[in-house]
Amino acid sequence: MTVAIVLQFVQQYGYFIITPAAFLLGPVVGLVCGFLLKTGTLSLIPTCIALVIGELGGDAFWYWLGLYYGEAVVHGPGKYVGITPEGVERAKALFRHNHDRIVFISKITGGFGFSTAIFFTAGLSRIAFARYIWINATGQAVWMAGLLGVGYFFGQWITSVNNVFDALTAFGTLIMVILCFWGFGRYLRRRMSE
Repeated sequence: MTVAIVLQFVQQYGYFIITPAAFLLGPVVGLVCGFLLKTGTLSLIPTCIALVIGELGGDAFWYWLGLYYGEAVVHGPGKYVGITPEGVERAKALFRHNHDRIVFISKITGGFGFSTAIFFTAGLSRIAFARYIWINATGQAVWMAGLLGVGYFFGQWITSVNNVFDALTAFGTLIMVILCFWGFGRYLRRRMSE
């Protein structure tokens, strides 16, 4: 789903579409909402509430799936995609000792594309749900502020890309933002391990 389609839906349905869209699409909705905050289409507090409910709802959903169906996935279709019981046991051991760091860093970095697998593994590892959701909510605050900020400051520019040079500049900027998140995640991991 493209940014233009998300933008059209959010403008048309407002706050009612933000929660399910954030549940299904995640970060792109935060970027679009940041842009809509700049244009005055949305207000900050209701937007933040809708985003938090949607994103944390999705994270709770993946946790719940891991908790109740994780073992069935490991011993069923997981074997066809390279998931082994030994690998899962190593992941569980890693989660038991470092679950706070793993969940928080995964949340503030978007999981580098693996956040659903990480949240599924948190459920599979039987991490206490209250602790999981608290750490996740803390990371969500940082993640949401970053997404809204990027959408607010760069949204108009990104949506108005019209030629190849602008597209390359937009792509370069996006790569720089991703590298900044990656570097910050590495820095946090290093600091937490000390």
